[in-house]
Amino acid sequence: MAEPTRIPFAQTISTRDSTMAKDAILWNYYSTNSPDGRKFTDRRFGVFSDSTTPSVPAGTALGLFAFGTHLLAVVGTTFYSDGVAHGTVDGTSQYQFTLTGAGGTAVFLKNNTNAYTWDGTTLTAITDPNYPAVTVPGVAYMDGYVFVVGTAGAVWNSNLNTPGTWNALNFIFGTQSGDPGAAVSRLYNYVVQFGANSTNFFWDAGNTPPGSPLLPNVSAVLNVGCAVGTSVVATENTIFWVGQTHQKGRSVYMMNGLSPQPISDQHIDKVLNADPLTGVYAYFLKINGQAFYVLTLTASNATLVYNATTHEWGRWSSTALGKTMNASNAVVNAGVVTLTVPNHGLTNPCVILVGSTNTSPSYLGTFVPNIIDANTLSYPVNTILVGGLDSSPINSRAINADSVTNSANVGFGQMTVTPYVQNYFAQVFYAFANNTDYLLGATDGKVYQMRQGVSSDNGQFIYGLLRTNAGDFGSNRMKFFSRLEVIGDKVSDTAYLGYSDNDFASFGAFRPVNLHSARSLIRRAGAARRRSFALLYIGGFQARFYDLEIDVMEGPQ
Repeated sequence: MAEPTRIPFAQTISTRDSTMAKDAILWNYYSTNSPDGRKFTDRRFGVFSDSTTPSVPAGTALGLFAFGTHLLAVVGTTFYSDGVAHGTVDGTSQYQFTLTGAGGTAVFLKNNTNAYTWDGTTLTAITDPNYPAVTVPGVAYMDGYVFVVGTAGAVWNSNLNTPGTWNALNFIFGTQSGDPGAAVSRLYNYVVQFGANSTNFFWDAGNTPPGSPLLPNVSAVLNVGCAVGTSVVATENTIFWVGQTHQKGRSVYMMNGLSPQPISDQHIDKVLNADPLTGVYAYFLKINGQAFYVLTLTASNATLVYNATTHEWGRWSSTALGKTMNASNAVVNAGVVTLTVPNHGLTNPCVILVGSTNTSPSYLGTFVPNIIDANTLSYPVNTILVGGLDSSPINSRAINADSVTNSANVGFGQMTVTPYVQNYFAQVFYAFANNTDYLLGATDGKVYQMRQGVSSDNGQFIYGLLRTNAGDFGSNRMKFFSRLEVIGDKVSDTAYLGYSDNDFASFGAFRPVNLHSARSLIRRAGAARRRSFALLYIGGFQARFYDLEIDVMEGPQ
């Protein structure tokens, strides 16, 4: 008799290369620990934009900041407060913000070439000729001074309590390093200057201007620098950033006191070192009792998310429609539609939108198909295997016999297949105000909210994929799988379960699993010496998944 074995779905990213196409992954999910020692997977919350969130004309998002109860945003070349335009700004790079003045009554904002102040009413450009012409990402405010860093690594400061005034002598270099500047931030009572391969900490020594009020803490110099300034995020008495050293490549670090603590492993480092770091966004998000460092690499079309609570990595993405393809032939047999789509380029698992110029709605909509070969795919629409984003209850769909009377191409019209694609997480800036988590879309000019109970991204499904590492269950003998059962929340929806027996070279068809059934399982799952599993969920519930329970019997050889 087969002995039941359980495999946890909560497996941190374990990619063997920079593509993340193989090995374990938490995709739009993150792990949580239960009091009884079990590990769950929770799906990330969705985002939405409504009349309570300001929207502006579409453009490139460059910054978002909470100023009291107000949301400040830079989109394109316009500065907005609560969705109302208040002036034109430079639109060539990302903006960083800091509160200034006693009680944070004003804001200083800057990008790499320009700086401005905002007092709640008026946006004023910094025109002092002594302000550095080019700066690196970041800004810090401490003891009445605004600090920025130039490309040569000097820490420049404004005059006391006057962010618009700068003196040509108001700067200091880190005494222990000569590498170019990369970023600036604040930690505790230090101004932190990141160089390309080192980090310096400066404290306010009360020096009388002109000149810098700062002195370096020479005993705290780090031989870890910053690979890209826009990865630096200061929050909750720590800093996260993508660092680098002379001796090794890039890693993600977190400050532990004044010491750098690497939080990425070799798997994440592979992704970081393969990316050119030409379009990087980062922020810190704390929601639902979990804390996340969200790092978007646009060149790799990937968003990597570090769960600072469980110390595991996942991937977030946003769903969009890809390129529409025409089917050259369509047939239906026993409730399964088979389409010929020459050179479709799809692999299991995928999600498609099927359309047509003339056929029954029963054959159209969003489906998880079976990719048969390079030119052929199929999907079920009968009463047994219905799935996808179907608003009808499971097992309630009937075939419209008036539309298709046999297995020939009758009544279909021109069928089209549009695959859904996964892009980097589209909300690239974050701010917290009014007890609400706000996010700014990368290109659409919309401010979104992320909230518990939201199970889609503004109406678009969230692609949830839980993929395990491949395992041989302790031997290389043939194993026979009579039952695969999903252990998770009971919701009136469908998930899809698939597996790979060839080390992720391909996955077979993803079979639907009724999550509302007392036993959410599939039977007769074949045999393999070594197997990896994957669960796909695109439905409308915040469904949690725990384990995959397997009946596996070992063969004689």
